[in-house]
Amino acid sequence: MMPNPIYCTTICIRNHRPELLTLHLCRLSSIATTIKIELNTSQLKKKLLSIAQQIPNQAIRISITNKHVLGFEIDSFPIRTSPIQANLLFNNKYKKTIHGKERKTFLDGTHIYYDEQGILEGSWYTVFVENEQGCILTPPLGKIIAGTMRSAVLYTLHKMQYPYKIMNINPHHQGQYFATTALRILQPINQESLPPHIVDIQEKTKYFIHNNESDIFNFWHSEIQKANR
Repeated sequence: MMPNPIYCTTICIRNHRPELLTLHLCRLSSIATTIKIELNTSQLKKKLLSIAQQIPNQAIRISITNKHVLGFEIDSFPIRTSPIQANLLFNNKYKKTIHGKERKTFLDGTHIYYDEQGILEGSWYTVFVENEQGCILTPPLGKIIAGTMRSAVLYTLHKMQYPYKIMNINPHHQGQYFATTALRILQPINQESLPPHIVDIQEKTKYFIHNNESDIFNFWHSEIQKANR
């Protein structure tokens, strides 16, 4: 069991670089303000950059807490990319904030939640679905987290002029399902391999993360502003 409650985010460090750091710091700052904890983001950024110089490839989880003078705690774990097996689970009381999630227990990867409006998200990941026409779909913000990698993928699809839609998705939609987290870019759900065009999107997403982070941040922030209106 994890201490109750924890508000957290995960950052992927690849090749000594914390990915989408600006987005993560902004999201953590917003959570800290909401739950009235003083978070020293400048010290957090300094700490993460220092860790990245020591560990070239690692997952870092930052938890906001009032038990630490700087307002955060950090733990690390290996980057995992194994396929995900998931089942649909109806939940008509599902609610998470746009900026972050409160985790009261360790969450498993077995469920994709949905309600009357359609698919929401996985236990710890954003859901993308490619339909039979080759269009990639993902649920709108409102009840789900504005994931940093979700925005990176959407930004990449936009730049590639690849067909995509942000829309409610029928839970019985017969398409290919993919999971996205800070560590995983369109990881297959209930399948073992990725089609070549999805691999291409993954590689281009990695490129934009390392070269267009400020544009991804603007894309992410713009969608959040629209969702909050």
